[in-house]
Amino acid sequence: MHMRATCPSALLFSSLLVLLLTAAAPAQALSEFHFGGRDALSHEFDYESHGIKLSVTASADGKRAKVYRGRAGLGVYSGYHDDKQVDGWGPDEALHFLFDQPVHLYAVKFTYASGYGDDWSLDIDGDNKLNDVASGSGIWYAPDHIHGDASTSFDFYADHKNDDFKIKAIWVKKKTPPIPEPSAALVFAVGLAVVSHRVRRGR
Repeated sequence: MHMRATCPSALLFSSLLVLLLTAAAPAQALSEFHFGGRDALSHEFDYESHGIKLSVTASADGKRAKVYRGRAGLGVYSGYHDDKQVDGWGPDEALHFLFDQPVHLYAVKFTYASGYGDDWSLDIDGDNKLNDVASGSGIWYAPDHIHGDASTSFDFYADHKNDDFKIKAIWVKKKTPPIPEPSAALVFAVGLAVVSHRVRRGR
């Protein structure tokens, strides 16, 4: 069987096109933030993962409170004979996650959440997105309408007296940068060149 030789210039065009497409739309890895550790109280805990910086603060009824860190993750200490979980017994408590750049929220690991009355709510950039989610302990995966838009601020809070939970980990992904217009134009031009070359070869 006669095999048709492939033109070196066509291979060059194709290789260049693949490289340009890969460079124009780089894959973004998930960044993991794990919060378990030795017992500590602070008004703010700072973390970093894959070049993303995160500050975690707390509030109780909208007033500044302390973040509690323990082996089971992060909670809130408001000083009201508190059990150091995020709860609504007394003041409504919240954990505030502030990133230094827009990120997509993918998953959160909860502890101390029974799933039977222990629910939580979520605000993103100050807008309420989820209410009374009874996910229970374990990893909760964000639905499409939550991780679809990149944001810098995520607030998890309890607003009922029987709500209790802690947050042990969170997974986010950097906002995917748009393809620069010159790069997009170059990719388009190389694609046209490849098609034109193959048309001429077929004549």
